[in-house]
Amino acid sequence: MTLVFRSPIILLAALTGLVALASFTGCSQQDQIAHYSVPKPETIHTEIKRPAGAPAMPFGMGGGVNRPPAGGGSEDLKFEMPEGWTETAGNQFSLKAFEVKDGDEKIDITVSAAGGDLTANMNRWRGQVNLPEATAEDLAKAYKPIEVNGQEGQFIEMHSAADAPQKQSILGVVVVDGDRTWFVKLRGNTALAERERANFEAFAKSLKW
Repeated sequence: MTLVFRSPIILLAALTGLVALASFTGCSQQDQIAHYSVPKPETIHTEIKRPAGAPAMPFGMGGGVNRPPAGGGSEDLKFEMPEGWTETAGNQFSLKAFEVKDGDEKIDITVSAAGGDLTANMNRWRGQVNLPEATAEDLAKAYKPIEVNGQEGQFIEMHSAADAPQKQSILGVVVVDGDRTWFVKLRGNTALAERERANFEAFAKSLKW
């Protein structure tokens, strides 16, 4: 159907009505669209604290640097230090540390307590004097009994190969005490290690914890 408007005024009124209707319809549709601002979830940081009196985590399971287990600390150790030995600061693994110097040569003596596999620890020592790894059975043949702190321990010695440019040795005493193992270790120049062998064994036997 075609509408014919004979008066300009009527035409203008009709156009104005159509524009108003279109504007109303558009506003109604926009009013139906809702926008919601959802707050970002807050990140909560919590610190887990071990209750007082709870047992410490097993040695080596707490992350970070492995340290000697609680109890049997350096303040609990009793010993007789041989003449000519000098006590040193040691490192984070040692409860006590000493050294002996003779000119340019030196040996280090440490006392430590740790967990872990004994064979793996002994093979780590062997690597320090450039020896290949050994089986638990082979290591057992090398142990010699020694009494320390009223308990049976094992004495072991390791020497670098005869053709090594620098002769290095390790003398060690191992005492398994419950869930941890005590290590008394002398490491350094072979000639100096042999000279201090008797002092080292006497020192190990004097230890009390």
